[in-house]
Amino acid sequence: MKRTVLTAVFLTLCIAVPAQTNIHYEWLETYARNSETTGTACANPRRVPVPDIPGYHAYKADLHMHTIFSDAQVTPKMRVIEALMEDLDILAITDHHPMPRTGYDKGNRNAGFNEAAKYAAGTDLKLIKGFEITGSEPVGHINVLFVNELNNYNLPYPFTPSDCDSILAVAKAEDAFIMANHPGWPDQNSTLSDYIVSRFEDGTLQGVEVFNHKEFYPMAIDHANRYNVAMLGCTDCHYPTFYLYDQEKDHRDMTIIFARDKSDESLKEALRAGRTIAWANNILTGRPGLLRQFIHSCIKVVSCSEKNGFVHFKLLNVSDIPFVLQNSNPQETIRIPAQGYAECTRRASSLNGSFSVTNTWVTSTTHLQVPLSFLLQGDADVTMPIVDETAIEFSDSGMKFRLLCDEGTTRYTLDGSEPDGEAAVYNGEDIVVTESSRVRAVTVRDGQKSVELNRQLNFSMAVKCKARKHGVRYSFYTGDIMSTKEVESVGKLVAKGVYPSLAITDGEGKDHFGFVFTGYIYAPATGQYDFCLMTNDGSDLCIGDVLACDNDQHEGYKTSFGNVFLQKGYHRFRIRYFEGYGGESFALQWRVPGSPALEDVPSEAFYLE
Repeated sequence: MKRTVLTAVFLTLCIAVPAQTNIHYEWLETYARNSETTGTACANPRRVPVPDIPGYHAYKADLHMHTIFSDAQVTPKMRVIEALMEDLDILAITDHHPMPRTGYDKGNRNAGFNEAAKYAAGTDLKLIKGFEITGSEPVGHINVLFVNELNNYNLPYPFTPSDCDSILAVAKAEDAFIMANHPGWPDQNSTLSDYIVSRFEDGTLQGVEVFNHKEFYPMAIDHANRYNVAMLGCTDCHYPTFYLYDQEKDHRDMTIIFARDKSDESLKEALRAGRTIAWANNILTGRPGLLRQFIHSCIKVVSCSEKNGFVHFKLLNVSDIPFVLQNSNPQETIRIPAQGYAECTRRASSLNGSFSVTNTWVTSTTHLQVPLSFLLQGDADVTMPIVDETAIEFSDSGMKFRLLCDEGTTRYTLDGSEPDGEAAVYNGEDIVVTESSRVRAVTVRDGQKSVELNRQLNFSMAVKCKARKHGVRYSFYTGDIMSTKEVESVGKLVAKGVYPSLAITDGEGKDHFGFVFTGYIYAPATGQYDFCLMTNDGSDLCIGDVLACDNDQHEGYKTSFGNVFLQKGYHRFRIRYFEGYGGESFALQWRVPGSPALEDVPSEAFYLE
């Protein structure tokens, strides 16, 4: 019986385990799918989805890297394989010139590019021939792209600015694209030399790196805006990219170029038009209008419904870039993961309020601003206009702002009326308002109408103030006060004085009292200020003539948020506060332009009248 069982087990094992057909050699196919020996090189690259925008394809590019033909550790062939495995569309070979170089080129500076081109043939990877001018200050490092013959570029070593100008003249003669590299390297100072500034001003330099191998230069965004040049993200890699980046969780620094196709002419047109987004570590930098279009292409509305004053929506992010949107209320933060969903419910009245896309930068200190309604417009052929909050300025006559609009005709009103065919046509110039206004605008193109912008713009202009002493004036009232409007009309004035900062000292431990605080608040920068009143019971905040924050309620501890655009300088303010019964508390926070979070308004911001 035992022999029978053992025999059955043996036969079962023989059936289950395939026999070795060749004990000398066997090809393991599953391990070879990314090997050129199978004829299917790079058959399983990482997918990095980035959507197109209307009229343009989105191309992922690395415009600055090196091979063994200068001072890197990687062959041109491996650079091509890396690019294919990492889902790049465009790769520039930019070995150093004049130094350091190696003996690999045998006197032919085209050798490295030619080797890369041999292995890129038959793939969709676009190669760009270029080189990096490598010198010391004031020239620094400059990339020259889209050249024809690298042997035509001869620089001595060391070289002078005049020598560099001679090389740049050759590049300009063949319509090359020229860019400034890593402005913050090696001293972590992104201030440009006079030489580089002058080359931006005369149009020689047409782009600047904002990212360079895990280095971020926020000031370079301002340089790009000031000189109207492209923002670029590049690796400048000298080692294998798998050694530099976690390929499962991260990706190389890159530039997203929005062009009609991958021809040299289209790519150069896109770069010179500034249709680029620099991308690194899930941070995006670019011009507001372009970022706005791109995010509209990334975020799809799966569902959206309204009930009892609330909107419930589900969003899908089709890109490989996560987005974080934040307004003055941290509890309303929206996180939309890469290739993932976000499902939220928000008050319908809040849809036109501004959200910061916190992983985007449009200046060195400011994020892209979009209303929630912008995300919920769906797949409209014409994107809704929005207020360009980075361009807001103040003048003696009021506040100036611009609209970011899609192509077509945009009509707007400032009094809250419908932007119909009789409304003013926006011509791209500054709009000046002398008082807080409700802006409504719509864009029409080829009979298609965008979702309407409906945005309240509250603002206060700075006033002259000779105040030199910090503090807050207060008036203390007692009585059965049920709202902020009743603090002075119902309450009895029992004390007046000065506090060093906002406080309810005279009312601590008591019930049925109120305060009126007055003075000046100093705005350290021009821009939007978010305010948060956290009180038990009610309160409100007025800055200038604007009700900036309304927390007038009689329901215990509540939080209220609001915002107002302030000109840098002093502003009159008034805060009314009342306590009914039970616990009492009072706190005021703000978020100044460029700050990532709310914080207590410091006592140094308050001045006496």
